[in-house]
Amino acid sequence: MSFCTQKKRTGNKDRLLAEAAAPCNIGHRFLSLGILMLTIRKLPNYPIWHVESDDRWDLAMTFLRIEEYYESPNPLFQGKVFSLETYMDWYVREYSKTKKPYGAFTYASDWSAFNVPEVAVRAVCETFTGHSAKELWLFDELTKQGAFHEDQFYLIGNKRGAKAYFEHEYRHALFALNREYHNAMIEIIACFPIAELRSWILERYSKTVLLDEIQAYTLTGWPKGCAITEEMRVLQQLLKRIEQRHIPAA
Repeated sequence: MSFCTQKKRTGNKDRLLAEAAAPCNIGHRFLSLGILMLTIRKLPNYPIWHVESDDRWDLAMTFLRIEEYYESPNPLFQGKVFSLETYMDWYVREYSKTKKPYGAFTYASDWSAFNVPEVAVRAVCETFTGHSAKELWLFDELTKQGAFHEDQFYLIGNKRGAKAYFEHEYRHALFALNREYHNAMIEIIACFPIAELRSWILERYSKTVLLDEIQAYTLTGWPKGCAITEEMRVLQQLLKRIEQRHIPAA
């Protein structure tokens, strides 16, 4: 999941809650909500499904509960069942203090891309209630395209044409699905304290995904607002060598 500091957009809470509560006449509601702006396809080589959208709101609201179930820094949400309203209320209280307009739900403009493993997708699909039309669209497409028949799969998403964000999320998928790549990354990262990068990540993500975020940011672009040290540059050179063995064109 890539955190950005672009200009914030006010999200309409009532719009989202109404969407979640409305009757699930899926085909009709997808058209009326503009959900056809979302597309999904399976990528080659690995069981990775890639969602793209022309609209960041649609993308974020498709992934929100799956993403936060997977890696929210708040233990009230990570690995827990929760409603959209509960999460939105918490997010506004937690993150609108230093943003304008104050009290706005800015999740869709705060987060630009997403990555989630199969276990999180299944959990939200099977144990959560009050699914939104966007969530239902996603689960329906994954079912039709055979994702749930895979032993393991990964789901990533970004705004259409945002190549840098795609590359970041793809590294997360590779870290999860390719054991050789995963182990090599962990072995090298363990040799570097990189306190600045670790601190930046832990302020925004669950500690359970720390190593995954370190490798993804190191390989695809340092996060905004994080001081870059010589130690981080050395780590980057070493991780790039591993990356090139698994992604020759990287």
